[in-house]
Amino acid sequence: MYSCHDLNLCQWGPYSKKYIGLSHIPDIDSGVRFDIGIMPGFYRRQITIPSEKWQSACHPWKASADLSYLSYRYQLEWKDKVYCDVSASTFEGGKLLRSEFVNNSQQSHNLVNHLVPYINFPPLRPYSDEAIELVECLAPSETSLWLDGIDYQELNSVESRYDDNLVPDGLKRGEIREHFLVNGNALGKHILDKEGDTVEYRLPESINGKPVVKALLRYRVGQYNQDSHYVVEDIERFEKGQQKGLWFSGACNKAVTLCNECEDEWGFSYLELDLTQPESEKLMLISQCSQSIIVDGLLLSTEQDLCEVKFAAKQWQAEPERIQGLGDSSLILKFADVDGYYGIAWRHDSFRVREFLNSDLDSFMKLMVPDHVSNTLIGDKKGHFTDIFLNPIKVDANSKAEVYAFACFGSKQEVMAQLELFEGASESQLEESYESERAKAVSIPHLESGDEMAFSQERMIATELMNVVYPVYTRQQYIRHSCPGKWWDCLYTWDSGFIGLALNELDKQRAYDNLKAYLTPEGDTNQAFIHYGTPIPTQIYLYQEWFNKQRDRELARELYPSVRQYYRFMAGTHSSSTTRSLNSNLLRTWEYFWEAAGADDYPAQKHTLQHEVQDEIACSGITAHVLRSAQILKQMAEVLGFENDIQAYQQDIETFTHALQTHAWDEEAHYFSYIKHDQNGNPTEVLKTEEGVNFNMGLDGVMPLITSICSEAQTEGFYGMLQDPERYWSPIGISTVDMSAPYYSKEATGMVRFGCHINGLFGVVP
Repeated sequence: MYSCHDLNLCQWGPYSKKYIGLSHIPDIDSGVRFDIGIMPGFYRRQITIPSEKWQSACHPWKASADLSYLSYRYQLEWKDKVYCDVSASTFEGGKLLRSEFVNNSQQSHNLVNHLVPYINFPPLRPYSDEAIELVECLAPSETSLWLDGIDYQELNSVESRYDDNLVPDGLKRGEIREHFLVNGNALGKHILDKEGDTVEYRLPESINGKPVVKALLRYRVGQYNQDSHYVVEDIERFEKGQQKGLWFSGACNKAVTLCNECEDEWGFSYLELDLTQPESEKLMLISQCSQSIIVDGLLLSTEQDLCEVKFAAKQWQAEPERIQGLGDSSLILKFADVDGYYGIAWRHDSFRVREFLNSDLDSFMKLMVPDHVSNTLIGDKKGHFTDIFLNPIKVDANSKAEVYAFACFGSKQEVMAQLELFEGASESQLEESYESERAKAVSIPHLESGDEMAFSQERMIATELMNVVYPVYTRQQYIRHSCPGKWWDCLYTWDSGFIGLALNELDKQRAYDNLKAYLTPEGDTNQAFIHYGTPIPTQIYLYQEWFNKQRDRELARELYPSVRQYYRFMAGTHSSSTTRSLNSNLLRTWEYFWEAAGADDYPAQKHTLQHEVQDEIACSGITAHVLRSAQILKQMAEVLGFENDIQAYQQDIETFTHALQTHAWDEEAHYFSYIKHDQNGNPTEVLKTEEGVNFNMGLDGVMPLITSICSEAQTEGFYGMLQDPERYWSPIGISTVDMSAPYYSKEATGMVRFGCHINGLFGVVP
């Protein structure tokens, strides 16, 4: 159930991080993505480069829940004067790309469409298009097996850490991502850097029936950036002369001193190990000193002689081989890094097939619009884009025109067969298929009085459904992920919970997949749940709402142990959690993420960070969220038959209620507060400004309202403030900070955005 965190969606979909159009995932495990950017414009004048990362006059328009149908609107001339609606729908095993050009102006226009296929390789890190540089182990598969450094059986450190059981980004304990590794990951963070640290590997008894007799360790000695799981440039981490003492035990008993000698071109060294105890199925590495080491992995072999083993750089190849299709209006592309062929066909008599040799098209393609002669347009030569340039497409005044294209994937024979089906289909057959697929798009039933709102809501629905990105790396796999926007091509725990709440209104499977992506099996030693960002337990809210709407008891019972584990970590009762480290029983999560409330520049949070007093500060908001989670799971335990858990939830409810009402409530300010603590963890006073104003005049101070623990006077006061246009109720939603507070700022980026997320929890109306 938890082995895969991917979404149950089509292989074709809107998964690009680069340009709007259509994407295909040839192999979910590879991290490789094929894109077709679709870029309409005015002939020889203007082209729309539709970026996925910033506003570019292109909008998600309609989509089915499974994304088998999706469409965009490109505004060529503002306010629907001239526009192009592009859809992708299933047709004969491939995807029909239909572009409808609409000219509502009083003059005819010559328009164009660019179909731009290109390949994308797995990135080194989120927020980056930089492809990870891999190293391939060239060893015969019949006699050898590569074992990643992070494929350990057990890992034990002499020092426990707060994140031992909540490693960010779904990574394993000790895992780092870096260039020049065999699979892009290695063991090297907070492990084997202290005397007595141990890592144990389970070895296979044999490879193809032959005993394993040799191991080759690929390693690098030295320090690295401890604050990140990813490479930070310009940091010298590996110096000559550094040494690392290791003791090997099990299949090999040997003490060694490792150093960065005889390095390969990437700075890694190698150590051969004779596995003299073949009856042992384990190999243990025991640190003998405090020097750090990166372990890329072990090459296991049935041969004594490893001199033929080589490591070579993986060469990603962006330029495809071009193969003639059925005729002039079709093309087959073969990429070296994809096991299969892509076919593209189009129906427009006037066209050219060109190529752009540049790292991106954002400015270069616009720059080259006047060049209507060259078939190869040369830029920095750091990337490759094929350009199927359909031109001109004449559209008379107050009329429209349709242009069809087709994309498919498979073996060469399968692609040729699919192209033939497209070539043989009549226009009426294509339209019939398009209309049938378009009918699957999600829409909202509404009364006539809701017509005014339906348009914007359907655009929001399409945006929510189509905000899916690939690849995102987590749990040693590449996945598709529902993201807040394509700029955030990463995990984001609390945002994803809210996204799931929206998806729950649209499709049961999408909401379930969204929830499951962030849950881990009960007893998982690396992650109590998948975490990145502000640790607000929105998945628990999603779990309740999903069950309330779907009423699927069987699945709810399956999910419950994982949701309970999530809760226990947040409540400070699970394994390495340090959230309940203060004697006030107010929760604090500063170790896990710098944000405590979800608003980047929330004043009390900003003050805490600037003065570096996180160790002594607890805020009310996170305690309120966890208290509400206890209330939810107590109800779920009662409904689903987990009676043994009810008392623990009730105890937590009482504990957190007492903590908030006794230590955090400020009667004078009428807010729950940020609370300061002494060195022993005892609460001392409310966090205030130099002028003596409560620093928590904001939604964090109101948050216990979501729990039902507030008195009648507290509740009435909060609702009065939230609906007051002088304090919270702004023209664009609830403000994050009380607008009457002296530290309120209109320019602060999080002041209203956060309130838009939270509004539904309060149920406030103007």
